[in-house]
Amino acid sequence: MWLDDRAGVEIGGGGTVCAEAKARSSSLRCCQVTPRRRRHTWAQRSRRCCRARGITNNSNNSSNNNSNNNNNSNSNNNSSNSNSNNNSSNSNSNNNSNNNNSITSRHSHSPEAACAAQLADQREHCGSEERAVERLRQAIELDKGDPIRSLQYRTNLGCALHRLGNSEESLEVLQDALERVHALKSSLPPSQCQGLASLECAVRVNLSCALGSHRKPGSFEERAAHLEEAFRLQPSSLDASFHLSASREEGGDALGALQILRSALSARPDDLNCLALACRCLESLGRHQEALAMCEKLCGLDPASTFLALREVFCCKPGDVFVVTFPRCGTTWMVQIAVSCIFGAAADYDAHAVFVEGGVASSASFVRALDELPAPRVLKTHAPADMHPGLERKSESELQKNGKVVYVVRNPKDALVSLRHHHANNASIGWNGSWDEWVDQWLAGKRSEEYGGTYFDHVKGWWRLAKLHPDRVRVVYFEDIKANMTKEVAAVASFIGRTLPSEELDQVCTRCTFEAMKGRHSVDDTIR
Repeated sequence: MWLDDRAGVEIGGGGTVCAEAKARSSSLRCCQVTPRRRRHTWAQRSRRCCRARGITNNSNNSSNNNSNNNNNSNSNNNSSNSNSNNNSSNSNSNNNSNNNNSITSRHSHSPEAACAAQLADQREHCGSEERAVERLRQAIELDKGDPIRSLQYRTNLGCALHRLGNSEESLEVLQDALERVHALKSSLPPSQCQGLASLECAVRVNLSCALGSHRKPGSFEERAAHLEEAFRLQPSSLDASFHLSASREEGGDALGALQILRSALSARPDDLNCLALACRCLESLGRHQEALAMCEKLCGLDPASTFLALREVFCCKPGDVFVVTFPRCGTTWMVQIAVSCIFGAAADYDAHAVFVEGGVASSASFVRALDELPAPRVLKTHAPADMHPGLERKSESELQKNGKVVYVVRNPKDALVSLRHHHANNASIGWNGSWDEWVDQWLAGKRSEEYGGTYFDHVKGWWRLAKLHPDRVRVVYFEDIKANMTKEVAAVASFIGRTLPSEELDQVCTRCTFEAMKGRHSVDDTIR
């Protein structure tokens, strides 16, 4: 989950023409979460599209080529029995065969179009959506003779445009695709339209995603109608189940959403998006302990889902203090300052503070332990602002009523160098590239994808949140602490509700000097 935006139900992926429309769109699956890319806001997940692949039949023998897809069609078979697997490129519906009732291709397939579609699929996997759009447009132009194949390309094009943020054109393309589905259905006898169910389901799910980007009056009702029909057409579709559940939860029917999710999770207990949505539904229903259990399962399957999972179940307590930074920007230093201000100058960092995502990565059960920690809690995290656990659920700017944040900013040049040393000297990371490579990757956010991307995005997000909530989020500069520690420590203490007598303030500053901190915490700054 915390992974690509998971935006796209793509159908096909190049290859030769299918003999059966059902085989053409049988292999619906979600994009899988990329573990290193942890920044996934709920808005991104709830608007993901689904994808379908696995078109590998031979048009030269379309009526007798079922073995290539392990998929046989019966004239009485309902599309709900297609039972497509979310991660499979081949369908295994295991139904009785009757080729006379399948939709066969009457048109020759363009090898050039197939090549373009395959290239589009490769571009999408590499994150080059612009090139994928170009290739899909080319495939549509080259393969106008096959209506089924054309529908697949158009659906994929709508997906790619949606992922690019071009919602207007995506909506136009997908609405046109749905009209083409209806036209094709009206030109065929009902017994030959069974295989179009998966295709229509995918188009409708994608349409709901595109409509979700508009938020125009009536769009919610229209989205819900598309999703209800998609689910009716193919109740086994994990993507239709997820989106319909999200729609119902958004409409206030958390219990109805949870019922659909439980059915989907019984078939795919490891689907990260369904687990995340189930956490939200359970919390909305006041079933906090069940939500925690679901959160533990989610984080156990994918620690990269920590931020999203905690957004659904974390409850701030009075006195909570979050110390947040981009990596290597003074986190440990500020945590010790906060701990000393709250628990006394001699208080130890390790005895009173926890590293949120680090604890969850070590053990998913830390989610429950974190919930049970007594207040006041000092919580260290590198979470981007829109994934802050202390935000109100379903909001990226409103804070829960409890909890304060101290956000530390450091000169980006120093942050770049410090993180490079950390990655080079950490055996589990083992960075051994050149400085030029490091600078390029750091500036692009490739060395900090799990924390929301670039240094500049991270700082900008928290800066905005501090402007919205100046009494709850305080920005502190690393260089200011070095220049005048007494002033900054006193300001931080006052911000978190502590008034330190001058003698105690001196003790805290003495314990938290840079030299004292380096003596207690190992810092290897050797340049390698």
